[in-house]
Amino acid sequence: MTDTPKLPPPLPPEDGRPIPENPREIRLFAKIRNEAGRLPAFLDHYRNLGVGRFLLIDNGSDDGSVDFLRQQPDCHLFVTQQKMSSARAGMDWIEPLLNLHGMGQWCVVVDADELLIYAGCETRPLPDFCARLAAREEEALHAMMLDMYPRGAAIAADYRPGMPFLQACPYFDRSGYRIKMLPDGGRRVIGGPRLRVFYPDMLDWRPPARIARAIRYRLADMPGLRGIPAIQRLRPPYPPLLNKVPLVRWRPGLRYASAGHYLHGARMSAATAALLHFKFLGDFEQRARAELSRGAYENDGADYRRYVEGLQKKGGVDFSSAVSERYESSAQLVRLGLIQPLPAAGDQRAEAQPVLAAG
Repeated sequence: MTDTPKLPPPLPPEDGRPIPENPREIRLFAKIRNEAGRLPAFLDHYRNLGVGRFLLIDNGSDDGSVDFLRQQPDCHLFVTQQKMSSARAGMDWIEPLLNLHGMGQWCVVVDADELLIYAGCETRPLPDFCARLAAREEEALHAMMLDMYPRGAAIAADYRPGMPFLQACPYFDRSGYRIKMLPDGGRRVIGGPRLRVFYPDMLDWRPPARIARAIRYRLADMPGLRGIPAIQRLRPPYPPLLNKVPLVRWRPGLRYASAGHYLHGARMSAATAALLHFKFLGDFEQRARAELSRGAYENDGADYRRYVEGLQKKGGVDFSSAVSERYESSAQLVRLGLIQPLPAAGDQRAEAQPVLAAG
């Protein structure tokens, strides 16, 4: 068994303001970069849910995000210029802060374009929901990312700062997802509009095609072959992961992996949630080109390269399809089998197998 890598020390608050101890406070931890247009709606959503304090790590914003956050009394700003790819996609920044300011507390860990939705969130505040998880001795909540998109060309999504995200991107795929339950209680989910549009070569889920892809992955990862360009060109693309663990009662021994897509060591809830993911708010192409040029992500920004190439080939991406559905409520997601509510009070049954419409 390999040793757990040592975490770096926590970043200091940018303004030096102390962070008070409040074990009953739900705290949100996120990394940001150039999110000035998204931050007002992002903060509103989580304040309305019941988040009491925001600890936000800025990674080189130059669009006014830092100045905006300095004016927010419930926000604490941390700053780093380190590349995401050398910081475990930012988890080397977030985990030390969780250890320092989130120990024993319920914490939300998300990105600035992700909105947490759980069954009944419209009327049940997050503190009440967390209390129900704690009563069941559950420590963390799985969520499936739902990529939200507009009707029509993605680059034409009409979004202005402060506007609710759903006003610009109200659609999602109601089916077409694949889920794999992992031995440690985790799960792996792929599918959705990004897979349909940017990774069509991954849509063949018949056994022969899946076996062929697995062989190509293993071949490309064999010692001695990793440095051979011809072999590496055989490696299939990695489809976007749609599984995350955005809510956790933090304690010693927990560890995130793969940019928050997995959490090791936690007792997972029988409930599941959704993260409405607003990547396509009209600045999608501009941001994809900027991130590809910056080269701060793993694999030299392979995902962003595919996005940019797809936009160039199609002259504008339209995610609309026969499985598109307009978002209405958390009850709608329960009805579609995309999220699961908590069992009734007193019901301590083990987690049921998820019901996902695979399409």
